[in-house]
Parts: sequence; structure tokens; C-alpha cells
Amino acid sequence: MKKQYTIAAVIVLMAAVLTGCSWDDVKAKFVGDPHSADATSSAVSGGPVEIEDYDPLECIKLSDYKGVEVNCKVKDSEIEDQKNNYLSQYPKEKKIKKGTCSTGDTVNMDYVGKIDGKEFDNGSAEDQELTIGNSGFIEGFDEGMDGMKVGETKDLNLKFPDPYTNNPDLAGKDVVFTVTINYKIKTSPNTFDDKFVKKYTSYKTVEEFEKETRKAIQTNKEESAGYTAITTITENSELITAPATLKEAYRRQMDAMNRASIQMSYGDSVDFDTVLAQMGYTKESYENLLDKTAESQVKYQMVVEAIIAKENIPEPTDQEMSDYVSQMAASAQMTLDNYKQYYQFSFGDAISFDDYNLTAYHYDKAAEFVKKNAKIKK
Repeated sequence: MKKQYTIAAVIVLMAAVLTGCSWDDVKAKFVGDPHSADATSSAVSGGPVEIEDYDPLECIKLSDYKGVEVNCKVKDSEIEDQKNNYLSQYPKEKKIKKGTCSTGDTVNMDYVGKIDGKEFDNGSAEDQELTIGNSGFIEGFDEGMDGMKVGETKDLNLKFPDPYTNNPDLAGKDVVFTVTINYKIKTSPNTFDDKFVKKYTSYKTVEEFEKETRKAIQTNKEESAGYTAITTITENSELITAPATLKEAYRRQMDAMNRASIQMSYGDSVDFDTVLAQMGYTKESYENLLDKTAESQVKYQMVVEAIIAKENIPEPTDQEMSDYVSQMAASAQMTLDNYKQYYQFSFGDAISFDDYNLTAYHYDKAAEFVKKNAKIKK
């Protein structure tokens, strides 16, 4: 007898997918940012996808999931990766307060956007850093800055594309962006020494950084061993069939996540297709990316649900589910309402909030079981 399984995203950190928003940037939109009302609108809508009936045990050929080997040893290269991450985040910066700006230059700038002489929501900003030619703004914005002098103010008379999915109300409208270049930014590599460590980390010396980072990575690997094991199981399992409606739900969800991520990074005035093109995606390659990612998510979910089914792991009670969702919101440092709003904004509505959290619960329970039965190397 087939069982109707609920759907949701396999747990991921709900943040940027194609771009690099920090969690603090994301959270600010829902816990006190003055524009939070704008941020609560869904990036992609259309209503929940109605999922066909399926049996995960018929959809996946499950690999051995007991006794999975998980290596939790820390490599020296992982410590070096952490150092390089800091170096990439904190290069040496020099402000250039004269000269002409051209494509490829990183600049600090202010801009004010007006339609019919009036500023519009999320159309203005100060002290914004962007690279000319790769800003993600609508067509003509970067071209208008090319050749501007540092300190110069200029009106860019542009038009929003039509259609404009990020904000349909702006589609096809004439807009004037008043742009001021404050200074150019020249960067050069920093040196990971004691001085750098003391300034940019919570440690005082390189030696202390290496020691504590190794311990932190080791702890994280051990705590995440169950999830690591599920990834291994998924890689070794064979997806026999992917329920079409489940795949479509994930496909729409991935699209919503990407659009929300770009909106968070660049603002409402950015054109999604323009950013994709700057990232090297054509319409066709982006559609292929969605298909591939959705099928991967389906496979992952089939593995989780198959383990739940084979081991007869019980479904949560209403109270257990309520407590779990509250815990998820608390771990994200959000109220439950903020957490729901964030989910809607970031994931759209192809998969319901309740279904997302139920599969997240399944994932945690499957990971607990797999970890107990894993061979963990320390």
C-alpha cells in the first residue's frame, strides 16, 4: 500500500543561494529592518504544488545505511581554507578620491531613485559598494557610471524592464537615478599574521587561531556526522523514479530561493535576468540548473523517507512538531512569525511551511538513527 508523504526542502541554511548574503543581512529584513514590510512578500508565488501519491521505497534503491564510515579528522588544508576565507573577506583597501571610473572598478557610491520626481521604496541607498559592469542593476546603470569622475554627481535616465518580476509595479516605468561616486576602492592581498588575527578574529595569535579552529571543525564534524552519512548514502543510492510533481515543487522552490537571494543582495531595483547573465547563465542553462538541483533534492528526500519507513521511525505528535518549529525559529534568532515570513519570502509557496518543517524533522530523525549506527573516525 502506498503512503502519501509530505514534502519540504531538505534542510539548508536559509540564506543566499547564488549570491553571498550574510545571515545577519538576511535576518535584519525580518527583525527590525525599516523595510521589513517589503521583504515579507514572496519572491515567487503560484500556490502549493499538489503532490502525487508515491512510495519512497519504490522510488529509490537505497544503499547500505548502517555502518556508514564518517571521517571526522581535520586536514591541514581545512585550516588553510579558513585562513583564506578571512583573507578574502578582509583585503587591504585603499580609498582613491580622484580620477575617472571605468568598467571593472569597485566604487563606493550613493544613489537616489525617483519616478515622476518622487523617491520610491528601496530605490535609494548610501555608501554602497559595487563593481561597475557587475552591479546587477537594470540596463544602463553601469554604462552610465562608466567614465564618471570621483566626486561627480550624475542623473541616469533609465527605464525598468517590462516585465519586471522583482517588482511588477515598476515594470516599464521611466526612472531617474541620481548617482554620486564617493571614491574608488583599490584592494590588495593581506597577510595572515598575528596582527591580522588580532584585528579580524576573536583570537590573538596565528597559533591560537589554528588550535581553536581545528577544535571547532572537529566538533562540527562529529556533531554533523549523521548528516554527512546521509549525504554518503544518497551518493551511493540509485534514484529509480522522481515523482514529477515533487520535482516541480522543488524546481519552483529553488527558483524562489535564487530570486530572493539576488533581491537580498542587490535590492528591488535589480533585474534578475541581468544578474544571471553576469553570472554566466543563459536562460537555458539556468533552467537546466533548476532541473538538476530539483532532482538532487528529490533523491535526497527519497533517501530520508526510505530510512524513516524501513526503520518505522514514528511521525511526530502535534505538540512535538510545534516544539520543533519553535526551536527552529529560536535557533535562527527569530520569532515564529518572523520565521514564517522569512520562509515565505525566501522559499515561495510551492512547498508549504508546515511541509518544509515536517521533512526537516524527518531529516533530523533519520540523521540521528544513521549516526548511532555509523563508524566514526576521529
